Amino acid sequence: MQSNKSTVSNLKKMAMTPYVFAAFTGDRSGSMQGIYNESATGLYEWATDLIESANENNQQGRMFITCFDNTAERRLDNVDLKNVRITQRDCMNWMKPRGSTRLYDTAIEDLDNIIAKVEEFKKNLPRAVKMLNPKVSIVWACCTDGYDNCSVNSSNDLKNKVL
Repeated sequence: MQSNKSTVSNLKKMAMTPYVFAAFTGDRSGSMQGIYNESATGLYEWATDLIESANENNQQGRMFITCFDNTAERRLDNVDLKNVRITQRDCMNWMKPRGSTRLYDTAIEDLDNIIAKVEEFKKNLPRAVKMLNPKVSIVWACCTDGYDNCSVNSSNDLKNKVL
């Protein structure tokens, strides 16, 4: 007979979604200088924890990382979690503060990108898997000091996109 602890563990594993799409949108504008180390470390820990969790729970997934100031740079775009190689140094370089803040536009573009990639993924699943209607989790993290000074979109546009 299984112990209560192992039964709960097995139930959690069965309840896990088999697919996870994870995106990070990180503000590296000049105003982030005061929290640069924390934001870069946060990105690294977020990515490595997510990869570790997916591996432990036998999940398949994709990772997206965008760092932005007045320009958005996609550092990872739809990369298989099993193929992500990321270092603390990468994150420090990617999050190095500079420029203005194009928060709303970048976040909306990232969300549109991940949603499109999830739809494409679902469409391309084998027919037998599609019939099982597998769940796909979308995880999105945004690291910012919250002040946008050069987007066309508004905070309401971002709120509506998230909802």
